[in-house]
Amino acid sequence: MNDRHFVLAFYCAWNAAVQFEWLRFAPIARDAAKQYNVSVGGIGFLAMLFPVVFLVLAMPVGRLLGRIEIRTALRAISVLMVSGALVRLGTSSFAGLVIGQTLIATTQAVMISLIANIAAIWFKEDQRLVATSLGTMSIFGGIALALLLVPMSASAIGPSLRIDALVLGGLAAATWLLVPVDPRRIQSVGEVPWWPATRKLLKTPAIGAALALMFLGDGVFNALFIWLEPMFAQRGINAELAGRIGLLMLGGGLIGMVGMGHVGLPERRLHMLIVVAAIVALPLTAMLLQAKSMLVIGISAVLLGALILSPLPLLVEVVSLAAGEKLASSAVGLFWMAGNAGSAAVIALMSVLADRGADGVIGWVLLPILACEALIAGLFLRFVPGRYRSTRNSI
Repeated sequence: MNDRHFVLAFYCAWNAAVQFEWLRFAPIARDAAKQYNVSVGGIGFLAMLFPVVFLVLAMPVGRLLGRIEIRTALRAISVLMVSGALVRLGTSSFAGLVIGQTLIATTQAVMISLIANIAAIWFKEDQRLVATSLGTMSIFGGIALALLLVPMSASAIGPSLRIDALVLGGLAAATWLLVPVDPRRIQSVGEVPWWPATRKLLKTPAIGAALALMFLGDGVFNALFIWLEPMFAQRGINAELAGRIGLLMLGGGLIGMVGMGHVGLPERRLHMLIVVAAIVALPLTAMLLQAKSMLVIGISAVLLGALILSPLPLLVEVVSLAAGEKLASSAVGLFWMAGNAGSAAVIALMSVLADRGADGVIGWVLLPILACEALIAGLFLRFVPGRYRSTRNSI
């Protein structure tokens, strides 16, 4: 393993760790609520912190990362993660838990922006797509680990947080000792003022429609992960089984994203898949919320994950090409900001409903959101005919 693989491996490890800690309490929401003497909606607030903090920090952090070494950024991430974990250990209050989670949440803005610098500095041009893909996939690795492991800690939250702190501490020590110095500094090509660039992007119909789709789609997907346990508890499904259902949904999403890169359809029909996915997601969500058969729930979860996540690579491609080379990175950053804003909004809405005793119906608010997504998908198809063509490579 050479230096560039070391850097990418540590990035992937921290990226997965951030996602794991984002879902640290959601799969055991009811047990965590009892432990910290708050409502289930209060535990939902902990998950909402991450997209909110990302929205606040994304732009300033993106500018800062162009001025510091990757090693310095990874070391800063390690300090913030371990500090957050120690704060959680040092207090039994919910306020202390919020502070600890906020410290951890600050690293997400760094993680999302850092992969572009790692690819540019450490990898050759023909290797950058693979490096970026691996870095992005680590997000889903962290989510999968959380869905698999967190439910096991429902009856031992305190001891499990100590294990978290030990693992993060070990990873931090390795980061400080093993991550090499950057071989070169990233070269600036001149900074485009943020607001004029953003305004230009928002005026592009295809980009506006893609941002709306990401806002709604990512909001629904993340809200489902956060609220799986309370929603399924109404039907007598425990946290561990709910986590496995979440894994099925995540697996379906990954298969869908990879499959999208291999679909040999004309571009117009490929875009039509986004409309079909948004429409079919409606009855599948209803089945997931209502079915009592584990077979039906499992199949619904796999298909729903595939339908929600499979358009993601295509949307990123359309946004990049519609923006043009100079504004492509800004457009993709704006795209992810839209997803985080949608996550924060939908999770907040479901938290309010949960606090008002509507645990049994919180999942049903996703249906009108999906209906709106289906309508916007139709507009997206209208705005994106054959104008944004590219050579499609397999993922």
